[in-house]
Amino acid sequence: MALSSKTAGVVLLSGMLVCLVAQPLEAAELKKETAAAFDRYIGASEGRIKSELHNGLFLFIDELPETRRVKAYAQLHLGQVLVKQVSTKEVGHSIEVPHGLIHDWVGLLFIPNSSLAQTLAVVQDYDNHQNIYKPEIRHSKLLNRNGD
Repeated sequence: MALSSKTAGVVLLSGMLVCLVAQPLEAAELKKETAAAFDRYIGASEGRIKSELHNGLFLFIDELPETRRVKAYAQLHLGQVLVKQVSTKEVGHSIEVPHGLIHDWVGLLFIPNSSLAQTLAVVQDYDNHQNIYKPEIRHSKLLNRNGD
């Protein structure tokens, strides 16, 4: 479809204006207080998780009332993914994160005919994620690993 010369001129002018006013983006630098708040959140989360495990709660659906728990397990066996937003608190209060946001989610899915060792082998094969999960992952490379 051909554009009229007036329309083509408007499109060209608009494109030039966008190029002139567009500012180059700079990477945000993590502030010390943001990193410190994140570290506090991680510490509090680890404490919460230890407490949940001590109380016999391994999966978040284990704390549901029985009827909802049975339904959740049935959903997992049907191939559904269950997701829950988690919020760790410090002495009953939300942890403030200056200049930052923490999105904390946990998910469950059932992988039939697979052992934990097989699943971890795939999940931790970071350098091969570009092949396993393409086209969503275009490039993957493990830069550093600390622990399991």
